[in-house]
Amino acid sequence: MGTLPPQSYLGWKVSVTVLQALAICSAIYRLAHRIRIRRAWWDDYIVFIPLVLEAVYCPLFWVQFRRRGDTTSLASRVSRSYWLSTIPFMTILWSTRIALSLSLARLFPKKHAARLWSFVLVVVMIVSGISCLLVSALTCHRSLGANGFPVRTLYIFAEDFTSDALLILSPTILFRRLKLPRRERIIILLVFSGSALTLMYAVVFAILNNNHMVSLGTDSTIIIAGLQNIEVAISLFVCNLAVVSTCFYQAILRYYKLERPELVSSEDTARGHSQQCTCFSPTPTALTLTEISISNFFDSERSQSS
Repeated sequence: MGTLPPQSYLGWKVSVTVLQALAICSAIYRLAHRIRIRRAWWDDYIVFIPLVLEAVYCPLFWVQFRRRGDTTSLASRVSRSYWLSTIPFMTILWSTRIALSLSLARLFPKKHAARLWSFVLVVVMIVSGISCLLVSALTCHRSLGANGFPVRTLYIFAEDFTSDALLILSPTILFRRLKLPRRERIIILLVFSGSALTLMYAVVFAILNNNHMVSLGTDSTIIIAGLQNIEVAISLFVCNLAVVSTCFYQAILRYYKLERPELVSSEDTARGHSQQCTCFSPTPTALTLTEISISNFFDSERSQSS
């Protein structure tokens, strides 16, 4: 059985901090942008939760591993407690998934089947997150399970896999029938398939954490904690990927003076008091992809058929 060598505490801290900072900056940009154009909705409000927790979760990593072998100090013991480690970790993961589900819902008009399904996803994510917190709390010190795997590990991995798979498959299926321009269809699918990053990372994390062929060595604690910090950073960044990427997409189009199809929004929450998304330009332009109302495409199809 192989064993990992001793880890560099400073290397882990710097790497985790850089990723956390990138995720926090993406969330701040998303909120600032949406508030500036007065188009903040429930998906943006939910992002406040992981943003605040992330800002606390990252410094805790530095406190928890101030120096090698420090496991008895009060600061180290407090930072490793269930309330300051597991609860923030799971809350960040599932609140970002709730925000992604709401971001999908805002693309569709009221009473549309895809919008209703998106709200079903929201409920699924809420129930999944609560159940994982309960299972984690009730099986904290138990190691019962198939082939020696802890019940908690098996259950949380299954919930992780199912939640991310739903967030990947849903936009792929919902956007398949829409007559979007090819370039924008690809961008939308890529953006909303960002959960594939979280899914792949969850798989890698589960393999490393439960692989009996490789021992994590004497520094297994910092490896597991570091991997958890990286996972929440990826989750928060993916949650904001739609807004950040489409703003840069429009900026690139304006820089190279490329045209994109004019799309009209019918988002009820923003009518009458919101500005058009300008991202980096004071001149009003077409709405960002994350604020497209797909009802326009269905309306045009109905008019053509009649």
